[in-house]
Amino acid sequence: MRIIVSIEGLDDLGKRFRDFTSEADQLIQEKMLDSAIENIVTVAKALAPKKTGALEASIEARLGEEPNQIEIVSDKFYAPFLEYGTKPHEIDASSARALHWAKDGQDFFAKSVQNPGTEEGKFSFIGPAIQEGLDKLAEDVKETIISWLSG
Repeated sequence: MRIIVSIEGLDDLGKRFRDFTSEADQLIQEKMLDSAIENIVTVAKALAPKKTGALEASIEARLGEEPNQIEIVSDKFYAPFLEYGTKPHEIDASSARALHWAKDGQDFFAKSVQNPGTEEGKFSFIGPAIQEGLDKLAEDVKETIISWLSG
């Protein structure tokens, strides 16, 4: 003996649920991006070391590769060196005959110099901005979800 039970309208309910999930994902992603720009990027730009302003101008938030993921980025090649520090290393004059720098009005020249490196965290700007803005971002997303579910 075989009894078949089917529920009419279940396919429609499944489609509605998938639409609900897609709409919620999009809403959450938009809120995450807006909140990240407002609460994390603004702080990162304020914390970024400033010489020319190019680093500050390069900091932005964008959607990540995964759903409900955002990225805080800078396209400046030296951003990771500032964010994470550097190990001690040698700097060679590769595109000139010598390195040149001035200190206290005196010129110095050398074929190479030993750089002591930079302590990790000394010039960090994105990490501290994320730490400062993460709670606000989570609160913004939570409020968005609650508002969307009640509305």
